[in-house]
Amino acid sequence: MKKTVVLKALLVLSIFLGFSCDKNDAIEGTLPGTWIEVQPVYERTTLLFSSENKMVKIDGEGNEENFSYEIKGDSIHLSKPGQEDMRRFFFKKLDPARFQIGNFYTTNPEVEGAFMIFERQ
Repeated sequence: MKKTVVLKALLVLSIFLGFSCDKNDAIEGTLPGTWIEVQPVYERTTLLFSSENKMVKIDGEGNEENFSYEIKGDSIHLSKPGQEDMRRFFFKKLDPARFQIGNFYTTNPEVEGAFMIFERQ
């Protein structure tokens, strides 16, 4: 009896994790291209996503930063090439042409209300 309950619990867990990974992969597959910040500061930041999970952030002065990214649940994890530490930002795809992300320009990007919205160009 216990063995059956444990096996059922493991099956449910593995199905949940499988759907979660599929959803993250599906979101990552929709990101390649150019995205422009529309809120809170219009056109302050441009994000260029590639299909190899690479992202370039370009600020309003033309300064570029390169990252690798990974979507995990409601977060995007960014790491710079050659560095082990990752920065985590809230991430939510609002519709096919817009997403919300934690603000790159605040000291605490996870504070509610400290978000940026980007639209596909």
